[in-house]
Amino acid sequence: MPKRPAKTPAIIPVMIITKLDIPVIILKNAYQNRVRYEDMFFQEFIPPIDATFRTRAAIVFRAGAGLSMGGWGTLVYALRHPEMFTAAFRAAVWTEEEIINTPELAG
Repeated sequence: MPKRPAKTPAIIPVMIITKLDIPVIILKNAYQNRVRYEDMFFQEFIPPIDATFRTRAAIVFRAGAGLSMGGWGTLVYALRHPEMFTAAFRAAVWTEEEIINTPELAG
């Protein structure tokens, strides 16, 4: 029997992974704009990372992921800012109907 060629290992590109440690469950701009978490994320969190590290800021190189409420925030940010993310992964327990009927996702 002929010998099978060895598999070539997959090469995972170098990644920069960041995490926000926010002690609140609201990841969007608050009612009456008193607290602006969403603005902070896009205006004060991402730009210094791009300025400090050798990131590829193009959409094809940026994705988001989150667990539980962070997954909800990831989904909301990706849907509200499609110019920023090529993919979003949410590890959260929400049905598709709940996602579709969430007012925060409306443009």
